Amino acid sequence: MIIGIAISTVNGEQKTKETLENLILENLIDELEGKVYLGGLPTTQDLSVKRLFEEGIELCTEYKFKEAITAFGDCLLLPNATLENKTGLNLLIGYCYYNLSDYKEAKRYYKEGLKIAERIEDETERLKIEALVYNNIGSIYDSPR
Repeated sequence: MIIGIAISTVNGEQKTKETLENLILENLIDELEGKVYLGGLPTTQDLSVKRLFEEGIELCTEYKFKEAITAFGDCLLLPNATLENKTGLNLLIGYCYYNLSDYKEAKRYYKEGLKIAERIEDETERLKIEALVYNNIGSIYDSPR
């Protein structure tokens, strides 16, 4: 029996399928950090929160935004998700709805994230969230209808 491992070359280095998937995930997280407040989700030590967050991100990389909404929504229901996590999850759900061109729902989740963020004690974090949310809401109005 022969077991194959998918290998590709990136910048002159050979990469396995798993490594490539991790690179895609990291690139999407980097891209999202400029658009959506992630609320510590990429580095959380809570495995149940991290698992659902990563599942949602992976679904986003596959353009499966409806399924990603479900994963992020399930994560919101976890009792151990922090205010920062819940803010980030709402903004990610808004991002998914935005990519589905459902701008009304996107705006609703962006505003919900902003509402939750009002309870975050760190003023710098709150201001960062506000800036991102208002930028994202502005993008909704710039989108073709």
